[in-house]
Amino acid sequence: MARQIGAAVKKLGIPVGQIYTSRLNRAIETGKLLSGKDARPVDGLTDSGAGSASAMANPAGGNAKAGLACANC
Repeated sequence: MARQIGAAVKKLGIPVGQIYTSRLNRAIETGKLLSGKDARPVDGLTDSGAGSASAMANPAGGNAKAGLACANC
């Protein structure tokens, strides 16, 4: 799916800036497929429980760091 979305973004000429992801390989690869660029892993986007089932879904948003992570990117 990410590859198809990336192709559509490219075909439409949508500009893509720097790509920031968590350090999880799946996030880095998705960022590359979506943008056609190298992704920049950022510690602040990587949840401390990365890879564990409990860290993957948190309805209360307790593990959401995206708003704070790129303040210094």
